[in-house]
Amino acid sequence: MIMASIKKQYSMIHKIFYIILIFSIYSCKEEATKTVEKNIQVRNTSFVHSCGSGCALTYKEINLTKVNSNFQAKLNITMHINEKKSDEYSETYTIECKNKSVKSVTINGDNENIILNDINGVSDAFKNYANGICCCHN
Repeated sequence: MIMASIKKQYSMIHKIFYIILIFSIYSCKEEATKTVEKNIQVRNTSFVHSCGSGCALTYKEINLTKVNSNFQAKLNITMHINEKKSDEYSETYTIECKNKSVKSVTINGDNENIILNDINGVSDAFKNYANGICCCHN
């Protein structure tokens, strides 16, 4: 009789243990991070950067998307040398904002913060462009 009581308690303890185990496994299930994207109306924004004697780069916004807390701006870049168009291409930049001002600007696939490297004043041009996005779209 005592053995039957012990077996019954042992069986009950196992059931409780398995229930707790199942709940703990389920509650530890890792949630997948969701990427939230929001297209923002293109603002017909462009800016020019002088890259040296007779050289100028014109950056024209063709797409602006908010991805989580950052922005991705696709820019069309046209190079002019001595006022003649010499090259044209597109690049996508990631703009990180903090307190409605720019924290960093990076070309996708590169971790270098453009606004920290002041090569021919390019950082000023990007700071002004990115600050316009950070202050108005956050």
